Amino acid sequence: MDDAYDASQIWDQSRDLGHVPIIDRNPRGKEAIPMAPHEAFRYNERTASERCNSQSYLLGL
Repeated sequence: MDDAYDASQIWDQSRDLGHVPIIDRNPRGKEAIPMAPHEAFRYNERTASERCNSQSYLLGL
């Protein structure tokens, strides 16, 4: 995911659906807001699987 995913409309929509948004915050020149430890753990799991799926796609697997 890129920095555009850190938009208030996406955060609001996710919460309206009853989800917990796990999105890396873009500080946009301000101080970065760290994730809660449990959210950071889930974020790291998700990005690891995205990288794996991306590599599989590129390799034609």
